[in-house]
Amino acid sequence: RSSLTVRVQLLDVNDNAPVFASPTYEVSVFENATELDVLAAVATDADTGNNGAVRYRIVRILATLLNCTDTSTLCQPYVQCDGTGDAAVDDSACCSCGGGAKRVDAWSSEDTTRVFDVMGSGGAAGTLSVAGGLDREEVDQYVVEVEAFDM
Repeated sequence: RSSLTVRVQLLDVNDNAPVFASPTYEVSVFENATELDVLAAVATDADTGNNGAVRYRIVRILATLLNCTDTSTLCQPYVQCDGTGDAAVDDSACCSCGGGAKRVDAWSSEDTTRVFDVMGSGGAAGTLSVAGGLDREEVDQYVVEVEAFDM
């Protein structure tokens, strides 16, 4: 008579999405800040190994323009504004909003220039940093939407 013991090791599959510690962060920076790290946001993934490696990307940047005019730096074809303070998909430029403070899309994934960047991978924090010029007289506030993802 003979017996055998079999050990079965379970391998991880990528079945968990990364989760940020907090869904919203608020920070303040001076308008003349350049190449400054603004925030290190951490997302965790319950998976192990490469399945748990977290990466970060900016998916959207909204800007609150103090005076939306034809000469606003952010008046580009991808900027959208409906005049109510909320971004809309129908209008083609903030210039159509007239004067006043308006929230507009300030960056699209097709754009290669932006005022913020995010870096981080392999479980490290997603460090949001200033990548371009900030001008308080033109833009009062930015809302940067950062996504944590895994492969």
